[in-house]
Amino acid sequence: MDSDTHSLVATLQVVAYVKAAFLTLLVYDTLLHFGQEYRYVWKSRWSIINFLYLWTRYSTFIDSIVAVQGRVLSAQVSDSNSSLSSTERLDIHRDAEECSRVMTFTTIFAGFGIGVSEIILMIRTYALYERSQKLLAAFVVLWFSVSSVNLWAVLKWTRSFKTEASPSPVSACFLGNSNKIGLVCYASLLASETLIVLLTLWKPIQECTSLHSELVSTFYRDGVLFYLAILPFSIANVVLLFLAPPGLNLLADTPLRVMHSILCCRLVTHIRSVMSREETHTMHVASAIVFATNSVVDDGSASGHYVRV
Repeated sequence: MDSDTHSLVATLQVVAYVKAAFLTLLVYDTLLHFGQEYRYVWKSRWSIINFLYLWTRYSTFIDSIVAVQGRVLSAQVSDSNSSLSSTERLDIHRDAEECSRVMTFTTIFAGFGIGVSEIILMIRTYALYERSQKLLAAFVVLWFSVSSVNLWAVLKWTRSFKTEASPSPVSACFLGNSNKIGLVCYASLLASETLIVLLTLWKPIQECTSLHSELVSTFYRDGVLFYLAILPFSIANVVLLFLAPPGLNLLADTPLRVMHSILCCRLVTHIRSVMSREETHTMHVASAIVFATNSVVDDGSASGHYVRV
């Protein structure tokens, strides 16, 4: 196997290992987080957020598994000095047509999944702005506009997928060349999330409010941390798609999808856990006030004793 072939094989292995690693991370986080999910999603009153959560969490397994399984390569390696030959199984698909179908499916399905998780971020911001109808209308228009542009871009992009034959004797299928219109998808995602985090930061500045409430501070902190955590993956996809050599241009698509799923789901359960703690605290305070009031009525004087239950 010559140096070019070795280089290509190493590149394809890196891509496959990265995708498999993030699929493993998704499985690990799902198992680790299932206790909170059961408490704050499955046992809670059902709402649109619950359905969005479940889609965001579990649909990610579909395209991530397909992306990993779709990379199966049979490379025939022959030693010119020997009559023996061996078959190396690497993570890439040898059939170009099937590989193109796999890439098209994972790209469209993952894009739709990320679009659904964006709704969760918009609903959080809508709640932060006290259910402003103007903001709701703006978000609806924004989501459908961006989704329409992305749908057009994705369909045009996936039609441009081309599989280039790797140097002989390796028969490989990978995204060797494509229309750069795919940048529209990642750029629009980056712009949408930047807008959401700016709205999140603008709210306390606009009202000059201090973040004394744990619930309110959690809204702001989690929103900013989500943006900062996702930003490197979004930028990496833009850079790789624009500058990376064939084989590496889709290195970061599965990591972006997995991290988007994990972080969006944690946003939901974390805010609900904080709400649960605050509700419990409020109930305790209310009970103390009731008992204190009863003490005043029964004794005819303000005893000042508060009994917590």
